[in-house]
Amino acid sequence: MRIFFFLFFVFPVLTYAQESRCVSGNCINGYGVYNWINGDSYEGNWKESKLDGNGTYTWSNGSKYVGFFEDNTINGIGVFTSNKGDVYIGNYRLNKKHGKGRSLFNDGSKYEGNWSNNMFNGLGTFNWPNGDKYIGQWKDNLMHGIGDYYNSNGDIYSGSWKNGIKHGYGKMIYTNGKIIEGNFNLGVFNSEQN
Repeated sequence: MRIFFFLFFVFPVLTYAQESRCVSGNCINGYGVYNWINGDSYEGNWKESKLDGNGTYTWSNGSKYVGFFEDNTINGIGVFTSNKGDVYIGNYRLNKKHGKGRSLFNDGSKYEGNWSNNMFNGLGTFNWPNGDKYIGQWKDNLMHGIGDYYNSNGDIYSGSWKNGIKHGYGKMIYTNGKIIEGNFNLGVFNSEQN
């Protein structure tokens, strides 16, 4: 089973245009509110005219980030809510999801675990809206390494994955009591021991 998610959101380059302006407070060193000509806005802490400290950045499309900034980048812990209703709660590094985090998607699916470069990387758990669940290793948003897949019908696969497909040694336990164990090659079972 392959998983395709688009987890990208664009953080604008924070530049000043003549029409953009500080509308209240201190947008140099302190707490202030700044509006950009494109409709984006920021309310929070500033240091040397840069977003730095706790703040809220709201995009003109309705997406919002609440959390920590450092030197005009999102760094630290924060909450991002997309204009489509997806929510990410967790760590960021250089404007990207990185470290521990949890995402709740608008289709009802959710992921909790490790992130790197805006993608599932490392150990994590993914729950699908239909009741399927995967607990294990990820690489670039795909099941990759060792993991357990729990199908909503009760079938369980435990074993190796490669690029989102059963690959390598694994064990499939069916609800009817049948067990197959051995090597899978790109999702296809090659040998059986029982």
